[in-house]
Amino acid sequence: MLLICQEEFQELLQLALNNATLPFLVNLANKGYQKALSEDKNFLAGLNVHKGDVTYKAVADVFGHEYVDPNSVV
Repeated sequence: MLLICQEEFQELLQLALNNATLPFLVNLANKGYQKALSEDKNFLAGLNVHKGDVTYKAVADVFGHEYVDPNSVV
């Protein structure tokens, strides 16, 4: 049985999060947000607000705002 302390566990979690998100951040930095959003449906699916338009249905519903299709704003 493997036992690790809380600090080691937190370090491992941070490394895992960094390894999972870094490729997306590099892609975003290299392409810019507009090209990344237009080329990657996963980026577009995660878009909540763009230039004042709420582009995520659940967020619009919860806060009583009008929903705008993200494909129409990018």
